[in-house]
Amino acid sequence: MAMAPTITGNALSAPAAPAAPRPRSGAAWLAAAMLAVLGLTTAGISARSLTIVAASADLTDLAASIEQGAHSDAAYLASVVGADSFARDGDDCSDAVTRARLTVAWAAMDALAADAQKLQVVEAGAMRAALRRLACDPLDGGAWLRTAMIAERGGAPHDVVDAALSASYRLAPAEMWVVESRLEFVTRSILAGSTAVSADYKADLQRFVAFESTARVAAAYVAAPPSVRSWLWPAIDAQPDRRRREILTGIDRLGVDYAREAP
Repeated sequence: MAMAPTITGNALSAPAAPAAPRPRSGAAWLAAAMLAVLGLTTAGISARSLTIVAASADLTDLAASIEQGAHSDAAYLASVVGADSFARDGDDCSDAVTRARLTVAWAAMDALAADAQKLQVVEAGAMRAALRRLACDPLDGGAWLRTAMIAERGGAPHDVVDAALSASYRLAPAEMWVVESRLEFVTRSILAGSTAVSADYKADLQRFVAFESTARVAAAYVAAPPSVRSWLWPAIDAQPDRRRREILTGIDRLGVDYAREAP
């Protein structure tokens, strides 16, 4: 088990460890910070660690609008997350503020995915937001997932991303909003060849099929590429007869012949 990190000034630092490969731009710092926070244990965590508080009311309003599906301009998100105020230390460890900062940070990273130059401006602030949330609540499995997503987008080493993802699986195995976001993220990584199909991933597929509406399961199946459909077959076929029939009827209505595809 990794040793717990120490807190020096306004940053977490880990015990001496082998140097990680240096990714592009600020990802070397990002990876080092991630490796440090992965040593956090579930007890004795200091609420005082890294990062900031900006204008809390404005930030929480922006996060709420993002969570409700509102479109936010990429340039505006970059200006928020890249601002000095977003990187300043702060003592506010409230759920409302730390979650809002993480939501806005990821939205900025996601919106700027195609713009490498602007992505460099926000990646350090985004990782600080993730580390702040984890320092305040290291048992937040959704925050671990967001941390994995930010780390991956910022070019961190695979072991850093995988460690954060593993923490998400362990701490939020059945929260459906986490499961859905995690499935989307991991499926994309698997199809890109950067992640293997794991037992945890298959368990998420089973939960999605078992607990989401049959219409959503059917739509997800139809939208999925062949390889993902093959991973869904066991989960669909394991459902109670009535639920299974409803899923298959939904798939057929969307123009896919499940019976011809499934083994």
